[in-house]
Amino acid sequence: MTKLPVRTKDKHNRNDKLSGDELSSLDEFCSDFEVDEVEFEKWNHSHRDLNIIIPLFVSSGDTPKGGLRELQFSREIINSAGESRRERTSVTITIPEIVKNGEQLILNGLGSAQESNRGDLIVIINIK
Repeated sequence: MTKLPVRTKDKHNRNDKLSGDELSSLDEFCSDFEVDEVEFEKWNHSHRDLNIIIPLFVSSGDTPKGGLRELQFSREIINSAGESRRERTSVTITIPEIVKNGEQLILNGLGSAQESNRGDLIVIINIK
């Protein structure tokens, strides 16, 4: 997904560093895109529960080595009709050689899903 900067037509919010030709080109480029306005509460409702947080316990002797770990977890898949099912899956992650207690490894799009929206899998490192 490409993130585009938000621009307004208000002349007071224009970037003074762009020339007139650059602004015209930017306006022409932006005119091809449509933006749907969504209320935050509606957006938040469809996104709030999609992330999955999993603690990963590693011994202090293993942390300087890093390495691969396989995680098995289940996630919820909700279709457009609102029907829900659980899906068991696994993923192999790379633990960095230098990792701190409480550090988060974020795997984009591997969390639960609702229609085309996908949450993230957030792995929290716990050194014992």
